[in-house]
Amino acid sequence: MLRKSKYKNLDKWRKTKIIQKRRYRKQTGAGMFQSRSWTSEEDKKVLTSTLSDRDLSQEIKRSVGAIQTRRVRLKNTNQVTEEGGVSHD
Repeated sequence: MLRKSKYKNLDKWRKTKIIQKRRYRKQTGAGMFQSRSWTSEEDKKVLTSTLSDRDLSQEIKRSVGAIQTRRVRLKNTNQVTEEGGVSHD
């Protein structure tokens, strides 16, 4: 990927950046889903699913980044039960 300063034609650079952003969003789900509260069912899927984060993203309609962040937060706050579920205390 060339940097902006390397492009002789800035219109071509702008079009290239738009294409790259669209590709990234399509792959990760970034910016595609509305913000909403996490359900206990979604939390359980995030912790126990054998699907890739990209596939899980399509299933529960959340971005890959949101899934990864949620998994880390659940594990760090010790809300994970022995069965892999989440305790909402």
